[in-house]
Amino acid sequence: MGLARDRRRTLRNPGFVSFMLDNNRRRLGGNAHERALLWRRWLRGSALALLVIGIAWVAIESAKALSVF
Repeated sequence: MGLARDRRRTLRNPGFVSFMLDNNRRRLGGNAHERALLWRRWLRGSALALLVIGIAWVAIESAKALSVF
């Protein structure tokens, strides 16, 4: 039936084990660069969002100040 004889292990199907070994490998070298790019993109988006919120806050406060005079 394709089962290994060692009953102590949780993964007993050698076909499944070989599939997991072939498809769950970490890519070497590319992950750090991709992570840095993702972090920079997230940081750039956050900075842009903060800038937009800051400009909107200044505009609202200026409108309130001008409405007093």
